[in-house]
Amino acid sequence: MSIGLITDGLAIIGIPYAIASLIRLYLDVAAGVFP
Repeated sequence: MSIGLITDGLAIIGIPYAIASLIRLYLDVAAGVFP
């Protein structure tokens, strides 16, 4: 396995996961601030 392949795979999987985590965190904070 080449390093480029691994990096591309992490980018494809990791970026949407990071965005989803940020959205979830934002919603948790918003739910706490605005019950």
